[in-house]
Amino acid sequence: MIYRVLVPLIAMSLFFMEPMFSLFSPIEWGGRYYTLIPYFFATFLILLTAYDTQKTAYTYAFLFGIIYDMYHIDLIGVYTFIYPFVVLVATFVIERVHREFSVVLVLAIVLIMIIEMLSFGFATAVSFTSMPFRAFAIERLLPTTLANGLFIILFSYSLRFFIEKRREALDPTI
Repeated sequence: MIYRVLVPLIAMSLFFMEPMFSLFSPIEWGGRYYTLIPYFFATFLILLTAYDTQKTAYTYAFLFGIIYDMYHIDLIGVYTFIYPFVVLVATFVIERVHREFSVVLVLAIVLIMIIEMLSFGFATAVSFTSMPFRAFAIERLLPTTLANGLFIILFSYSLRFFIEKRREALDPTI
């Protein structure tokens, strides 16, 4: 079925669209610069965790984590750790709470914040940045959370639909 191929293509598209959307950042507003970091693939990964198998989610997390580290940043291992960690946390929460769509949306927004804080923590630990946490929270964390929250609200239902159709195509007994 087409969904078997479409979902991996969506994953790759979201992964490679992130750098294009980060070209719009930083945004100046009120004499201050705000940085918006798109986490489209991470959103996809959280939805994949909620609506597909754990094995599939961990596979995507690990493979794309390695690719992300090689493609986007100089420090190998950061997103190879962060993406599977996000799947682990999402799995833990989803197993204890219903797979209600609204819960998954809130979980996605919270996990995006955690990803951004982990990324900042790694960058601070290896001296890639010297930005104080308060400035980070105002100039980067809040705008990133709002922008990704908008993406989650607009596109998560469609992504969920494709993920569920792919799972049905692979396992017709569902």
